[in-house]
Amino acid sequence: MPVYRASRARLVEAAKRLSLRSLAQVVRREGFSAPWLWVDGEWVYVLEAAPLDPVPEGWEEVPEEAEGNG
Repeated sequence: MPVYRASRARLVEAAKRLSLRSLAQVVRREGFSAPWLWVDGEWVYVLEAAPLDPVPEGWEEVPEEAEGNG
């Protein structure tokens, strides 16, 4: 299951601009199903059931060896 991440600050700004109530709504709007979503101080992470092609703009796939390393 691939993990993707994007800047928390960018997504918070998008939520405000779009009048959305949660980061999950922004994530879904950007093309993710977002069944698993978590946030740390700098990043928003999404675990998807299948790879996305293409990866939405502003997102990057987290290499498997880096997952869980904070």
